[in-house]
Amino acid sequence: MKALFMRISRREKYMLVLFLLAVAIVWGGNLIDRAGALSQGFSSVGYLLEEQTIVLDNAEDIEARMRAGVENLDPERILSGTRLMNELDTIARSHGLSREINPPRSDEGEVFFFHLVNVTVRQANIGSLMAFADDVQRRAPYMGLEEVSLTADRNDPRMLNATFRISSVELSP
Repeated sequence: MKALFMRISRREKYMLVLFLLAVAIVWGGNLIDRAGALSQGFSSVGYLLEEQTIVLDNAEDIEARMRAGVENLDPERILSGTRLMNELDTIARSHGLSREINPPRSDEGEVFFFHLVNVTVRQANIGSLMAFADDVQRRAPYMGLEEVSLTADRNDPRMLNATFRISSVELSP
């Protein structure tokens, strides 16, 4: 290898050294990026571990509060995904809202099913929307208003279009 290096011209030696230096710089930069990502991964795992330790240390208290909360729930008022849609339709109809209710997205947990429904209302006045939101909030803890998005109607700026994200919790069988 040394003999080959000695046979090439000075200009080629400089070009070879510069090329190897450029490769080393690129490789070193990638090495630093990967080390930073690894360090960030370790720190996020550390934060998760601390959080899980806190949860595990307070597990008895959390379970006691959960049991107390579940005991206070009326099983007749707990809403499945279908019952949530029907209840929202009834509330919207009582306020005269033109609505579109999407089918629920349901996530199953160990103890609960979590249902999430989007209700889109078009060309409504602010009073009707506020009354609808108040009626939904009055039904807590059986349903909850997660998010509201309001936009002015393009055809009549005095009217609003709204999207409500509403959730409910159902006990797993």
